[in-house]
Amino acid sequence: MLEQILKQKEKEVVALHERYGSDLRARAEAYVFSTDESSKAGALTAGPSERTEGRSLKRALKSVAEGSDIPALIAEIKRKSPSKGVLREAFDPLKIALDYETAHVQAISVLTDVPFFAGDPAFVSLVKRVTRVPVLRKDFIIDSIQLYESVLIGADAVLLIVRALNEEQLFTLYTEARRLHLDVLVEVHDLPELKRALLLPDAVIGMNNRNLNTFETTLETTYELLPHVPKDRLIVSESGIRTHEEMRMLKQRGVHGVLVGETLMRASDLVQAVYKLRHGHSTGAHGAATST
Repeated sequence: MLEQILKQKEKEVVALHERYGSDLRARAEAYVFSTDESSKAGALTAGPSERTEGRSLKRALKSVAEGSDIPALIAEIKRKSPSKGVLREAFDPLKIALDYETAHVQAISVLTDVPFFAGDPAFVSLVKRVTRVPVLRKDFIIDSIQLYESVLIGADAVLLIVRALNEEQLFTLYTEARRLHLDVLVEVHDLPELKRALLLPDAVIGMNNRNLNTFETTLETTYELLPHVPKDRLIVSESGIRTHEEMRMLKQRGVHGVLVGETLMRASDLVQAVYKLRHGHSTGAHGAATST
């Protein structure tokens, strides 16, 4: 499946180059580095008028590193997946984002892949406008032009999947993303991939508990990789997290954040679902969730 997705991404990258050429890079750089507000008009969508420097994924992960018995929660907005099909029939990214904001999640992950996950790059701008937390663009990034697009739709962070990239691609994309002031979640699934990720200075390590070949999930993936990560690195456990107890165990083992998608997308009440993940039980009424 990953190979099929990457072939589609290659076509999308060609289309982006044909549509924008070098203009997209110039617009992204102006958006990031210029102090002239007129340059902000280069955004691809009607997103925020300026980049919000305070929206740092790293800072969000560190903010709950101490004083909490659970990791930071990166809540995902995802309509469907290749392995599970449609996850949320009544899919409204605006309402989902507002519910996550009400529930005080630390960050929001937005699937932007169109053919396989029914996402849309425009969802990032939509979420950014109505929330105050960092927004992670989750897609299969294989070319710098996707980073420029990410900047212009308002992403604060992007995902780089080690398995999808060769050594040169991984280093080049990571370096360019950091130059553009994007935080980067570098995703790994096994020890060889982790060793490659650790060569990237200060990268946030995402441990994907889902096997991208079989799509099966197990938290043992995170537990097996944790001993190989230096103490000064930020770690996010991705996929397969369903309960408060699992979150507590991950925090005790040294995980700084968790990325939760399917569990939340299948919930009828997102605010209650977030609260239950954090506390192990529901609140008495909708909307009563508090930050942790």
